[in-house]
Amino acid sequence: MTRTLIVLSALALGAPVALQAQARPSRRWGVGAGAGLTVPLGSYSSTDNPGVHALAYFTYSPRRAFSLGLDVGTAWTPHKATGHTHLDEILVDAAWHPVDRRASPRPFLLASIGAVNVDTDNPSKGSFAWGGGGGISVGHGNARAFLEARFVRIQASAGALSVLPITVGFATLAP
Repeated sequence: MTRTLIVLSALALGAPVALQAQARPSRRWGVGAGAGLTVPLGSYSSTDNPGVHALAYFTYSPRRAFSLGLDVGTAWTPHKATGHTHLDEILVDAAWHPVDRRASPRPFLLASIGAVNVDTDNPSKGSFAWGGGGGISVGHGNARAFLEARFVRIQASAGALSVLPITVGFATLAP
């Protein structure tokens, strides 16, 4: 009986809060996709030319100015001689948006950590990666176009690789 009374009281007290949260959601899910130029940096630039990349991402915003995301992407850079390097990534991102989400343009900063599979003419190697960057998005409502640049450092067994992906894409946010 006491348990039933506690449960009913909690439901009665929580219902107005739940209804208010449904009217004004504070959490948002989003998806996006982009493509662009991948520029090798450092010693990697001595063996490979700039290439291309594509990515898809999923985000969740627990707060208005902060979001967490998962990037899944692939990049291809041609060697200066023959062959190419293929990079497959899975990165977890944290993004900070210092301006309200309704603003256009809206700048953002991001930090990434994850894994990149490096496939050259040698056997594939999964490697730890980290990085950061920034960008700007423009749009209205739940549709936004974005431009971002980030630095990614890949810790490979034969040494580190650094790349600068420059991405143009489209994102949607669901209320």
